[in-house]
Amino acid sequence: TMGQMLSTVDIERIEVLRGPQGTLFGKNTTGGAINVVSAKPGQDFDASVVLRAGDYGQQDFRGMVNVPLSDTAAARFSMAKETSDGFYYNRYLNKDVGATDITAFGAAVRFTPNDNWMVDLSYRANSQDDDQAGGQCRPRPQAVQVERLKTVVPDNGKGGHPAQVYTGPTYSDGVKQWGGSTKYGDGNKYQVGGHLERLYPGATIDFWNACAKDNSLGTYVNSQEKDTFLELDNSNMNATIQWDSNGEWGSLDNLNVKLIASAHEMEFNYLQDRDMTYLSIDAIGTPLMDGVGSLRNTDNLEILFTGIASDRLDFVVGAHFFDDEARAGTHLNCLNTFKANITEFSKSDSTLAIKCQADGGTQFDRMPDRAVAGGPGIAGMSGLIANESKAVFAHLTYDISDNWTLDVGARYTDEDRLFNQAEIDAVASTCSHKGAGAPPTTSICTPDYILTHESVFLEGFYNDASANFTEVTPMVSLTRNLGGGNSSLEDGMFYLLYAEGFLSGSFNDELNT
Repeated sequence: TMGQMLSTVDIERIEVLRGPQGTLFGKNTTGGAINVVSAKPGQDFDASVVLRAGDYGQQDFRGMVNVPLSDTAAARFSMAKETSDGFYYNRYLNKDVGATDITAFGAAVRFTPNDNWMVDLSYRANSQDDDQAGGQCRPRPQAVQVERLKTVVPDNGKGGHPAQVYTGPTYSDGVKQWGGSTKYGDGNKYQVGGHLERLYPGATIDFWNACAKDNSLGTYVNSQEKDTFLELDNSNMNATIQWDSNGEWGSLDNLNVKLIASAHEMEFNYLQDRDMTYLSIDAIGTPLMDGVGSLRNTDNLEILFTGIASDRLDFVVGAHFFDDEARAGTHLNCLNTFKANITEFSKSDSTLAIKCQADGGTQFDRMPDRAVAGGPGIAGMSGLIANESKAVFAHLTYDISDNWTLDVGARYTDEDRLFNQAEIDAVASTCSHKGAGAPPTTSICTPDYILTHESVFLEGFYNDASANFTEVTPMVSLTRNLGGGNSSLEDGMFYLLYAEGFLSGSFNDELNT
């Protein structure tokens, strides 16, 4: 849910529409649609304030004021501030974690110069400066793993480790955490817990014991070493221009024309610790580059014609344009460098090697530094995902009689999608592992990356793909209205509905193309 404007402020109503809603609302509404309608400025002065306090430092404020500016104009302003201290306790950092801090603002102006025209302009934004949501690790080691970890491996100066003691429970149906064997310096493989032992001898037991200790202290206790955060900014501008005939227009009893344009921008940086222990493993985030993280821009344009053709026939006809572009890293340093040299990199015998830096895209800090080579290390990802969609649609409602209504509709969608992404492993040993006692960090490391044929095609992933999707989504519904006349019901309905929707296509980001 990261990146969504989930704090609903100053809402007029919420519509829950049974699905699919592929005709009027388009793609990805196969299960229905939830339509959140914000309140609009009115000609009466109005104001409201909501204050709320709760456990764990929760303090919420919501306020709204509606101000008439003239007989033909009104403005509405809203603001919300929601904060909390979090309800997880981090025993490693010795503080509560999972804090939230959300600020939301909205402003809207409505102009109604005459009976035919209405213009709505609005701006909404929210900003989050949170911790990441808290969590707790719950390993399920098998008894056989614990026994193997107790075995004394002869040191011989080649990386063996003494007997280890695990103090937590074992499970007959347990999972092999980070499974597999580990090859030590003496050339032998020992079944001692898998990749974690590559960090240092005994790391697996340290990991399990840290989790078991957290579990024993309560559900909301962890020991993660990273001081995680989420910095998220959303902004949305919307303009709706509407003309209504307010009576007969040509052969129509009434005609309404509505033009809707909107632009949405989202920018975020984050750091998440996914193992929830003091070991520096399994983190994900965005390396800070001049304070700029990942960016997403979305533009919408829609025109609607609604009208009454006769006493029995209503219609909705429209066209929709949608453009969405998401960048995992606004600099796209590695990706653009690779694209410029793709011909040379594609040669299996290429000796070309180019250094590039992290660019604010996603970085996976799985095992930053290992005493034993191999296993999942650090990888960086930068990419561009673009989506352009065009659609036309129509919906007719015909009253067959006072009790029977027939609805027929269809939508044609033409969508072009582009996916360009590179994910490569970082240069080994450019980041260091931190064990128990190390100070917390508020960022993931920023390693070096070397672009070669091997690092991209054999060890990493490169995708450069595009696709076109076209679809027609029809619907037909027959409704019998109950109630009134000789019926014993005051109100009710019975309907038969057939509707289609479709999910927009996507690409596999773990597949070399």
